[in-house]
Amino acid sequence: MYTVIITDNKTSRDIIAFKPLFMPYVHKGDIDFCEWNEGGDHILAALPNLYKLVGKKDKWRAVIIANPASSNSKNPFDHCLSAQNDEPNPAGAFIPLVRLTQMIGGVPKNPALPSAATGEEANAAETKTGKAVQPVNPNEADTRFEFLAARPIEMVLISLRQKNEEEQPQHQIEQSW
Repeated sequence: MYTVIITDNKTSRDIIAFKPLFMPYVHKGDIDFCEWNEGGDHILAALPNLYKLVGKKDKWRAVIIANPASSNSKNPFDHCLSAQNDEPNPAGAFIPLVRLTQMIGGVPKNPALPSAATGEEANAAETKTGKAVQPVNPNEADTRFEFLAARPIEMVLISLRQKNEEEQPQHQIEQSW
């Protein structure tokens, strides 16, 4: 399956030495690289070349390689998020990696309501919160993360790890998780 490897600026510099390993697959058209601007708040700003790469593809995979240095956590994928009904943005939209996965994978229009929300349920939610709530189709994506091509079949997130020469290999493995 066609794969797009997405990296931020720092990660691109870290893996540049390994790019020759991918070149046969790039030449065959199986893999492409796409640079990610972490500050981008919509798909064209975050991944300016993505539509050129996947615009005509029906099926593709996104492999996102993140640099843990851009995270405050040992596990760069571990973010404690709480979705609140009155949040103006989807939960985690302020975290670049979370925002990227939301842009590519989509976000339900209103995840606070059950997928089978009826007019009565919406009215009950409105009465409870005092805010107008519309019944939604859970398959409709939030338009802030509109994606004008086929979304990826799968997303794989990979984190680079810095090797610590002073630690024993067993301790490194235990500490990585």
